[in-house]
Amino acid sequence: EVRKIFLLLAASSKTLMWSLLSVTFVMYIFAVFLTDSSSSYLFAIDNKDWDDFDRQLHLDFGDIGKSLYSLYTAITAGRNWSTFVDPLQKVGWMPAGVFIMFISFSFFGVLNIVTSVFVECAMQSTQRHKELLIDEKRAFEAGHVRHMKNIFREIDIDNSGSVEYTELKERLEENVALVDYFKALELDTSDTLMLFELLDNDGSGALSIDEFCEGCMRLKGEARAFDINCLIQESKKTKHMVRKLASISSDRLALIDQRMADLHMIVARL
Repeated sequence: EVRKIFLLLAASSKTLMWSLLSVTFVMYIFAVFLTDSSSSYLFAIDNKDWDDFDRQLHLDFGDIGKSLYSLYTAITAGRNWSTFVDPLQKVGWMPAGVFIMFISFSFFGVLNIVTSVFVECAMQSTQRHKELLIDEKRAFEAGHVRHMKNIFREIDIDNSGSVEYTELKERLEENVALVDYFKALELDTSDTLMLFELLDNDGSGALSIDEFCEGCMRLKGEARAFDINCLIQESKKTKHMVRKLASISSDRLALIDQRMADLHMIVARL
């Protein structure tokens, strides 16, 4: 898991960089307006007449750097954003309203979008990394095999280590929860006999736990593109063999007809 985290961080570093630049650009636009409004207000007042709110306003929005830092701390919970509003209200309703709009825009819009983009990039990176893809596939299959074994133990009431058709049928008829368990694992139990025959590869009439798990993993879900293409390929081979057999049969029948005609001619001469 630790290796997976570091691989995803490395793969998502470019997205992270662009996300930070986007957030910085948004903050810069608001910082310019708030700095200009605050500076104009403070320059109109003599330093000796500044009260606590004015001094705080100068510390928070005295220049672009301070404004950027204040906006960053406001959206990252480094400081309660309401403490910035009181000094800005002295400047006017416009700066205070713009600051509140920045908080709303960043919290409900920018940060959520950035997070979703970052998560999507991480998910795509998982699909691109062969090792991560293999690990996820193995973990997924291991989880399904564990569930299959649990199902097998529920069906095998006598603990014989094998399941026959009658056991499977009785348990599916009696236990509705077991049927739902099969459905959750994408296995169709509507035709119990067909299901059992598909699982019983060796035709022994009994399913071992390994045979049951392998069969369930093979039958799980809907038909894949690979399965469909296999059927198409087998169909083409069968079609070719049938045509070849039909051609040979036609030639043989034609030969038989010729021989019969020759035989009739011989008999007629006699």
